[in-house]
Amino acid sequence: MSKKEVKLKGVMGRDQVVAYLEDLLAGLKSGKICVQQGEEFVTLCPEQLINVEVQASVKKGKEKFEMELVWRKEEAPVEMSGTRISASEPEAPEDAAQELPAVSGPAVKVQASKTTESAAEAPKIGEETAEAGGGKWGEKGK
Repeated sequence: MSKKEVKLKGVMGRDQVVAYLEDLLAGLKSGKICVQQGEEFVTLCPEQLINVEVQASVKKGKEKFEMELVWRKEEAPVEMSGTRISASEPEAPEDAAQELPAVSGPAVKVQASKTTESAAEAPKIGEETAEAGGGKWGEKGK
């Protein structure tokens, strides 16, 4: 879908701003807002749920009020047959073996070691090895 945009920026009298806001309110109530400037226009169809952001500020004699309304076009519902959410677990068939419940947790990758040394037989860091030179584990004799 291509982007269509109409921007308005300028100075208006308070009565004109009130008229714009009343037109916006009427559009929201009817479910259709058309913003037009010259030949350019954008028609919006607000959904039932609208994200609203309001900001008001006063700084060095300048007062500012901003309001942003955002909504997304409703997507077609996805069929979720066979999906159920509840507080109770389903009953297992009588012929099924007793299993532990599934628990979610972080995935851990285990690498297979190429040696067959057990952890008890492997030298610890800082221990001396039987290699010539009596160096620390991982160091070669000099």
